[in-house]
Amino acid sequence: MENVDPIATGLLVLSIAFGIALVVIFNLAAKLSKQRDEHTHSITELQQNLNTLQVNIQNKAQELYQAWVLRESDLIRANEREIASREASTRLEQWRYESEIAIRNDAIQRSHSVILGKVTEHLVPYMPDFPFNPKDVRFVGSPIDLVVFDGMDKDNLRQVVFVEVKTGASAALTKRERRIRDVISTGHVKWMEMRIPRQTELGISVPARASSDELDAEITQAEAQVRELERQILNIAIEFVLALQDTFERNRNIGDFVFKQLRVFRGTGEIELLIQQAESAWNEGNDEMALQMLRKAIEADRSLVPFIQDLLIDEE
Repeated sequence: MENVDPIATGLLVLSIAFGIALVVIFNLAAKLSKQRDEHTHSITELQQNLNTLQVNIQNKAQELYQAWVLRESDLIRANEREIASREASTRLEQWRYESEIAIRNDAIQRSHSVILGKVTEHLVPYMPDFPFNPKDVRFVGSPIDLVVFDGMDKDNLRQVVFVEVKTGASAALTKRERRIRDVISTGHVKWMEMRIPRQTELGISVPARASSDELDAEITQAEAQVRELERQILNIAIEFVLALQDTFERNRNIGDFVFKQLRVFRGTGEIELLIQQAESAWNEGNDEMALQMLRKAIEADRSLVPFIQDLLIDEE
């Protein structure tokens, strides 16, 4: 049996051991690389999930914030409207309280001025400087003050004179008065007779005397017709104020003119106070209150409607 070289045997064993170690190391390295890749993929997924969660949280927080802002804004606006309404009501009551005495005194003073002007119109024919015989004068009032039939009292009619009375040198004619003056000055005046036929010619028969029950029925029917007519007139007054509101909104200067000219309207103390309150509210920019006061005045005295219509015609 040959002798085995111990060195060669040791080197062989060492080589085998080294090979086994290399195999083990390679296996371990492969396992570590695989685990590292798996960990890297897990970390990437976790990072993506975390980013998505952050975006969702931010969006949800933004939605909640916007909803809170809208809710608080609506609450703040409602509180502001309520405060403004209470403040406006308080100021209106304060204005009424502070201005009522002044308004009443001013209305009384204006009423005195208007009455004095109307009295003056009637007294003008008896003043020393009036150039015509007072017996020849007839008072008209509107749209002009006087018509003079010069010489009629002595059966010697020479001319017909239209007279408009103005107080003070600065008083000017209205547009309507200027139109009347121009028509008269250019000779556009004529005479017309209108003959009304008698009842028999019109085919109207005189009814026989009615009984008491029939009269009561007619009176009841007439009262109902009067009430219906008053209701219609009231509706017309309301529609008239709405039309005025539209006109004033389109041209505020017309509103200024109307409220200023309403001072000369002759009515009861209550009507003049309402007109004064309406003018004061209009001048302060409270259009709604001004039109409410004017509507109340029209409901109390419906002759204001044709008066204001004449003012609108003059303003045109």
